[in-house]
Amino acid sequence: PDNLKRIVEQLSGIELRDVGEIVSVIELIFSKALLEPHYCETYADMVLSLRSRYPEFPPEREGEPARTFTRILLNYVQEEYERLPKTMEPSEEQRLKFPLKGDLDFEIAQQKKKFLANMKFIGNLYLRGLLSVKVVNSVLKELVFGKNSESPEEHFIDCVCELVRSIGHTLDSTPQGKDMILFLMRRLRDLRQEDQFSTRVKLKMLDLLELRSNGWVQKQFKDTAKKVAEVREEAAKESRNERAGREKQFFNVAVAGARPAHVQAIIVRSKLQKAAERQAQDQEERAREAARPATALDVKALRRVLSYFGDEDCTGVDALAADFQGLKLTEEAAGQAAQWIIKSCFSGVLKPVLGTRSLVALAEKELLPLEALELHFKTCLDAMGDFKLDNPHCDEVVHELVAHAVTMPAGSRVAWIFAVLRASSSSSGVLSSQANLREEVARLCPDFEAAEVATWFDA
Repeated sequence: PDNLKRIVEQLSGIELRDVGEIVSVIELIFSKALLEPHYCETYADMVLSLRSRYPEFPPEREGEPARTFTRILLNYVQEEYERLPKTMEPSEEQRLKFPLKGDLDFEIAQQKKKFLANMKFIGNLYLRGLLSVKVVNSVLKELVFGKNSESPEEHFIDCVCELVRSIGHTLDSTPQGKDMILFLMRRLRDLRQEDQFSTRVKLKMLDLLELRSNGWVQKQFKDTAKKVAEVREEAAKESRNERAGREKQFFNVAVAGARPAHVQAIIVRSKLQKAAERQAQDQEERAREAARPATALDVKALRRVLSYFGDEDCTGVDALAADFQGLKLTEEAAGQAAQWIIKSCFSGVLKPVLGTRSLVALAEKELLPLEALELHFKTCLDAMGDFKLDNPHCDEVVHELVAHAVTMPAGSRVAWIFAVLRASSSSSGVLSSQANLREEVARLCPDFEAAEVATWFDA
């Protein structure tokens, strides 16, 4: 650990010109992490420090994500996990390669150590925010049920215990992780009742169950990797205790799976940095918008604004108004926008609900000129017969507009709807008279009192 900073600086100083070279660095770190599980935390810290120091390379195929240091490393971790066999029984190839039983047993033991080291490395990557809760939960679920089987092999349970001990406290402190821990504890209690597991594995499951019930606090009889300064500090502490006549402790107390303090500080700083970057980007975008001159109508941009409004079930009126203002339309372009929305409603390009609610909301916010609204609505009413040839249900546009108009407060800017309906000579195909109009309003808005409806016609 003492040399970590120096090694990171040396590795980051290497110029990597292609993916093959970055793969070589990753192979070195990953192989060392599996061969020296005692230093898994240190190698995970190394990955955390190096991930932003190397360049990213274009994907192999179009549409795939870029190949980064972190992504390539995680692919190695996944490949090693997928090599986990269904059984630890020696294969025929291994038996031929190691004819002596002692050599064969040693090979199997080394293979198992490698799998457990990978579990520990996975746990430390999760603690450093390099793996998501979703990925860890998926791995745990597959292990406790076995790969394609209902009863996992013993080495699967060993892997579960190794991984959970590495991340237990941190995983248990998140809502999604807590659900997984509760599920896992129930599953382990059930598995302990099965006869297929040895006493060793059953005791290992019991230890994990008790560890969780103790709040993940455990005794450590074997030290983890420490810096020289930490070793000296502990030696000095022991010396002071000895001089004071205190009894020597042969173990330390630690929280299993707690995120290291220095990692938590890095994650917090990273989040603050990203928030600051987003804020700066937002401010820059707002400044560009403010400086941008008024423009002509961009129909594609207008459709996008209306689609956002539709995604919110036409309830985000303030957001719609802000997005529409962001288009920076001239007065003439705003009139063109009104024309496009009305015509698109009648022709069926826009759904009646979306189109009419957008019209009413933008009219109330005084973002569409009334003259343009009246003109283009009347024009479409006069051409109702032509519209019906392509869109037989285009009269629903009028019904929707009437319903929205009636629900608006007195003095509303959408009174133009009734004015146009009264003045339009060809609107008889939809609402032929004021009497019919009153009936249509009463049908669309049954909660309104007759006196309230009549107010519209007396205005």
